[in-house]
Amino acid sequence: MSFLKNTAGRTHDCGMCQRGCPFGEKQGAAQTWLKDCAEAGGQFMQKARVERVIFSEESHPKELVIDPKQSSATSRRKYAVGVVVCDAQTGKRSVVRARKAVVCSGGAIHTPALLLRSGVHLNGAVGKGLHLHPVTAVTGWFMESVKPWEGSIMTLISREVDNRQGTHYGSKLEVFASNPGFYAGLFVPWRSSGDHKACMARYEQSFTIVVLARDRGAGKVSVEDGNGATGEPVIDYALDPFDAEGLLEGILLACRALDAAGALEIATTLPSVPHFKAAPHENIDPDQTRFENWLADIRTAGVKPGYGLLGSAHQMSSCRMGGKPGKTTVVSEKGQVWGHEKLWVADGSVLPTATGVNPAISIMSVAHHIGNQLVGHLKEQ
Repeated sequence: MSFLKNTAGRTHDCGMCQRGCPFGEKQGAAQTWLKDCAEAGGQFMQKARVERVIFSEESHPKELVIDPKQSSATSRRKYAVGVVVCDAQTGKRSVVRARKAVVCSGGAIHTPALLLRSGVHLNGAVGKGLHLHPVTAVTGWFMESVKPWEGSIMTLISREVDNRQGTHYGSKLEVFASNPGFYAGLFVPWRSSGDHKACMARYEQSFTIVVLARDRGAGKVSVEDGNGATGEPVIDYALDPFDAEGLLEGILLACRALDAAGALEIATTLPSVPHFKAAPHENIDPDQTRFENWLADIRTAGVKPGYGLLGSAHQMSSCRMGGKPGKTTVVSEKGQVWGHEKLWVADGSVLPTATGVNPAISIMSVAHHIGNQLVGHLKEQ
């Protein structure tokens, strides 16, 4: 069991931080990196979508060609010289010229989609290898008031089953602050309106353990209209059987933890498995027979694609970093896109594999490294 030290040594009772810290105490990107950028003269466009990158045969063309047929990436047209931006509110399109470089930081979903819309495919490597950190949850209800919305949003993790068969892939259990939205939509399995109402009425007595898998299997990102210039990202991901077994181990361990803590009722998100309810006036079944039989029902049901509730905690690895060009890598160790000039990627999409933990610090570190590499590259020009 490990304590997460993500509150800078201070008490941070903010049960709404899952959607971003409204007080800025978590020192997220808005309080650090974006602030640094603004103070250095950087400018921002809000509610704007980059539709595609503009390419040219010249590194500094006098005029930018906007027509996708004449500005998408080709073997000759390899210089990234700007982007086409669409205002989400007005629909107006603008062109931003890139005199030194274009850096894609749209995340593991939108960065590959942007590259694909721009004609960058790299033998199918762009969008390939997507990891999602599949997650599910186990919820227990107690006699006493728990108030799961209070306190820090994440305080403890268990690594008991995170190294299946010595592969370093498996599941972690995480103590997670619950808010009404997560509780109603994710943590409480839907059975009927009456049952759901009863569960919501006991929200104050609930406690949820999140089960997060480091996924060995992978999916891909494409765009909805093939090579079109405006296609939205399409995610193709099927849960790998090995990862499903890892989630199942985590679910069973979470059930045992809640039972040992004295939960009167325990529920998974598997629709065919009923809630386990402790015997009247007893926190734990005396001989554990009913509880063990219930766990056996969970094993029989299993974790399967399309069955029960699964979420995605973190998206990674769809434009992977590597030492040489190939069918699996998109960028070099420096972050520069293979076979193209003035085009870089600096976000979670470059991570070669799933991290197995929240990748925020890893992403910031890799992006910082790529930023330094870009600065060094520009100084050499």
